[in-house]
Amino acid sequence: MQGGPAPVVVPDPGLLAADCYGPVEAAPGLVGLCVTDFGILGHHADSVVAGQGGGPAFYAGIARALIAGGCRVRLFTNGAAEDRALRDLVAADLAEEIAAGRAEGPADPQRPAGLAAQVAECATVIAHRLHACIIAYSYRRPVVGLGWDSKLESFFAAVGQPEAFVGSASVTPEGIASLALAVAERGIDPQAHAVHTQAAWAGIDRLLACATAPAAR
Repeated sequence: MQGGPAPVVVPDPGLLAADCYGPVEAAPGLVGLCVTDFGILGHHADSVVAGQGGGPAFYAGIARALIAGGCRVRLFTNGAAEDRALRDLVAADLAEEIAAGRAEGPADPQRPAGLAAQVAECATVIAHRLHACIIAYSYRRPVVGLGWDSKLESFFAAVGQPEAFVGSASVTPEGIASLALAVAERGIDPQAHAVHTQAAWAGIDRLLACATAPAAR
């Protein structure tokens, strides 16, 4: 029996989130801040963790710097229990800003479509979590990636946004907020976005073709 087809690297299918879950209107000035437990990041990291050691104050500092720049901030997570616990600590730190309507910490969605909508409602996104970044890019939301794993850096390079990736351990909350405002001003090139989306669909088509091809004898 002959072997199967040679492996091929294709784009992450998360790039198809916008096509799969449908359009979502972004709220002007709303920045999504994906809160991720540093213990989890440090355990799995293969590179420098941006903000490592900062704890809740790191995320609260980003939020306050963004608010000072005229933004509103949404604290969200990808759903891990550890991330939710840290998000609650950050929300407690930002209680005054939340009460004033300058920040919010909505409940975690129960389905993937809900997470996609929660991310897509933001005009700009900041995240360590790769798939929060991918969903944001799928919806053409400017996104800042905070380093901890080479796959995150590789994604930003693959979509032509290396300048939006933060790979320094010593980066400050104010520096991250400033970068987020800059990428929001620059936006996502629609032609490049279309190319990457089509490449993701082509990867799905390739997988289906392999799965439905007659077995070689």
